[in-house]
Amino acid sequence: MKPIGILFGDKVLQWEEHPFSKKRTNQAFALLSRIGKEKEIRFLISDFKQLDKNILKKAWVFEDVWQIVENRELELIFDRSETNFKNDEKKEEINKKIKIINNPGFNKLCWDKVQTYDYFSELVPRTFAVSNINEAKEILPMIGTETVVLKPRYGIMGKDIQFLKKNKIKEVKKDYIVQEFIDSSKGIKELDIQGVHDLRIVIINGEIHHSYVRVAEPGSLFANCAKGGKKVFLKKEQIPDKILDIVKEVDSRFQRYLPRIYSIDFVYDKNGKIWIAELESIPGFAYYDNNEETRDSFLNKIADVLKETEPISEEEIAEQERIEEEQRKAAEEKRILREEKMKKMKEKEGELKEEQAEEKEETEAEKEEKEIEKEIEELETIEKREIIEEPEKIDDQEDSEDKKDLEEE
Repeated sequence: MKPIGILFGDKVLQWEEHPFSKKRTNQAFALLSRIGKEKEIRFLISDFKQLDKNILKKAWVFEDVWQIVENRELELIFDRSETNFKNDEKKEEINKKIKIINNPGFNKLCWDKVQTYDYFSELVPRTFAVSNINEAKEILPMIGTETVVLKPRYGIMGKDIQFLKKNKIKEVKKDYIVQEFIDSSKGIKELDIQGVHDLRIVIINGEIHHSYVRVAEPGSLFANCAKGGKKVFLKKEQIPDKILDIVKEVDSRFQRYLPRIYSIDFVYDKNGKIWIAELESIPGFAYYDNNEETRDSFLNKIADVLKETEPISEEEIAEQERIEEEQRKAAEEKRILREEKMKKMKEKEGELKEEQAEEKEETEAEKEEKEIEKEIEELETIEKREIIEEPEKIDDQEDSEDKKDLEEE
């Protein structure tokens, strides 16, 4: 049987009665293990800490019941762990000895929200990397929405996401992003979906396997099933044409990564524009209530793809190193472009502030000029009144003097 390690990150597994804390997760991986056995695959569930070269020091296997085995050799790794700046280089090194699915470079592209934005800036809401409150305040004027999304730069499944008004941001952790908020509360008209949502397309090697819409609970901004969202499964013919076009465009940029198992989450804004909310390189298969047929088909396809995957070759290692170098250069170029773009945006913002200040000065000058004109008009009015009143006083005085002369006579 082909030994394949399904490896998780720290603090995910437990080592007592069963590997996971949630019953539905244990059931899902027990089912995958049974499917694997039918296909001559032995799945060993463990974490990267237990990996020593190509040996797992300790792992879970399911054979009617969950049991722990030790010192088992691996041919392949099915990565279900978090990817971040701390472990991505380590995974790249492991991948030169044991092939990791998905490829570490592809995983990083999905997990790193800044890299996702760099790749698909026309489809992803405007995104900025920040590590403290001062950096956040500096870029907030460049974000068009009053509400913003604050979340970890590396992350999936809606973890640690906050939706905040700009003036309510008081603290920002290291390696976070600030992103434009997409209001999806109008739903998807063509699918008769109401309220906050996302539409997930699950893809295996460029082919759409299945799709569904997740709808948030009333009053919630989270559509994730783990946070109360409900799934509405779609038939392939129900998937909107615009979504299919974007999927084709996105996947065309991933041709170098084989095999690739991932999903794309879309949202529709209140004007009906489609945005990519997230790329997910470890789509889950625990929440398929009332649609076990789709789940079983998905797990069978995953097992088939993993079984067909050959151990890594010298040629693949050389190609991988070439791709890594190419990605590093591309990332550096995009970093420079991003900094130049931010610089231009800041300059534009500065020019706008100067224009506003000048307009304010002009407005104040005009106001002052009008006040002076008003004062001049008032003075002129007074002078005219005095000119008119003075002759009248002289006439009155002359009449009085004439009267006095007559009385004296």
